[in-house]
Amino acid sequence: MIRQVIPKFKFSESYKTCKVYFGNDARKGILEGIKILNKATQATLGPKGRNVLLEYELGEPRITKDGVTVAKAIMFRDHFQEIGASLIRQASGNTNNFAGDGTTTSTLLTSSIIEEGVKYVQYGANPIDLKRGLDKGRDLVLEYLDEIKQEVDNQDEKTIKYLSDVATNYEPLISNIVADSLAKVGVDGMVEIEAGNSQSTDQFTQGIGLARPCASPEFIVDKSRQMVELSYPLILCANYEIKKIKDIAPILEMAKKQKKQLFIIAQDISKEGNIEMAAMTVPGMGDFSSEIIDDLALITGATVANPKNGISPTQFTLQDLGKAHKVTSSASDTFIFGGEGDKEKLENKKNELKKELSKITKEFRRKIFLDRVGRLSGHQAIVMLGGNNNLEIMETRDKIVDALNAVRLAMKFGYLPGGGTALLRASQILDFGEVDNEDQKMGLQILKHALRQPIEQLQKNYFQNGKMVIQNLLEKYNDNINIGYNLNTDKYEDMVEAGIIDSYPIVKSALIDSISVASMVLTTEVALIKDKYYERNK
Repeated sequence: MIRQVIPKFKFSESYKTCKVYFGNDARKGILEGIKILNKATQATLGPKGRNVLLEYELGEPRITKDGVTVAKAIMFRDHFQEIGASLIRQASGNTNNFAGDGTTTSTLLTSSIIEEGVKYVQYGANPIDLKRGLDKGRDLVLEYLDEIKQEVDNQDEKTIKYLSDVATNYEPLISNIVADSLAKVGVDGMVEIEAGNSQSTDQFTQGIGLARPCASPEFIVDKSRQMVELSYPLILCANYEIKKIKDIAPILEMAKKQKKQLFIIAQDISKEGNIEMAAMTVPGMGDFSSEIIDDLALITGATVANPKNGISPTQFTLQDLGKAHKVTSSASDTFIFGGEGDKEKLENKKNELKKELSKITKEFRRKIFLDRVGRLSGHQAIVMLGGNNNLEIMETRDKIVDALNAVRLAMKFGYLPGGGTALLRASQILDFGEVDNEDQKMGLQILKHALRQPIEQLQKNYFQNGKMVIQNLLEKYNDNINIGYNLNTDKYEDMVEAGIIDSYPIVKSALIDSISVASMVLTTEVALIKDKYYERNK
């Protein structure tokens, strides 16, 4: 049923009317957009996924196999279709924001639940009871997945590489960067991704990187490369603004006698004098800047100067200055390699931060503490990305950041047999779910059908009969939950042993987000869609 609503009163300005859609009419248009977006993104799923060609208003067309990129690029002229697509993007976006991956799976699950659910509603099923059935099925599946998940040995580089392959959709360059970085720095280590100055990509470890530039062009020693590179410098850490060079004259003299270059880390520093030294400023941001300086002092073994606390650099000896193997600082960032801080003090501070971290609930504050733990662990990888242009570099950077997040979550919370195997096995338990009525039972069956779509789509992308694969797995290989179909070898085999594994948090997030958004659509009874502008009447 459709009605057009036009106010009878007059406005002094133009206004937009809307059409009111009820029942199946409201869901039909939304479903069309969902189907189209789902079909486009599913082509990219898995190691045998296909490419998608994207045309941009500016620049050359681009070919991608990234489901997130495809979903973001699709825009519909039809309002209803765009609403459907935006709902799918919401579900997959929630998954991606939390886990950095799983968007294509989330899209597939959401679309399947909505498509099947709309059919049942058209046949007279109660949408509220369908939702209740979906919620009950979700809880059963989550309980099952939690039981079969396996923990990650953070020293197991092979497992980390397997997770990286899946998280990057088997892009070799990105997968290798993610796997190598996390294998070396660990789950709590930091990985800094920066734009390099060449087309090649370089990786370094055991360095500390901060998005803090060299304090001023005047301090850049190497003018040709527009950066500072200091070998075995002395390091002064000052938790205040150094206004006059004469205030640190004894430190400068000390560095000169030792025939060492001096690197200064301070809240701020003046530009007076023509002195060969470099500095990094940490502008005043309350406790945040102080924490960074304190951490860097621990890492380099420096004493923090702060005249307000009675600790003046004029009183410093050589032992109060920090040391490192190398410091580089450019117009965009600074890296410290091989800090010579006391390992016991670093470990104590790291443990102290971890205890505080367990009490923090605000995500922003948690991120700060996690970064500090990574810095103090002395575990940080620095990746200098190469590429043909900035757009290419930034796109690669985004993929790496998402994949790092996805693999880290798996390292913390575990993994499942991949290739759609875990969800297929989980679908079986829905036959035994307890419900209150037939419509809730339909909700379980809708979810059961959806959970089998990932493995079916993976086979479809490889020109295989997905339904036949599912039948064989449930009838011939149902005694081992890890057995799945390996597209790389065209064999039924243990997916865990074959290295085809999925991050448990990603699968969990995709399931929760897809049911949440799909339930909203199924229980929608009225849609108000903006129509057209009417000219003002006076």
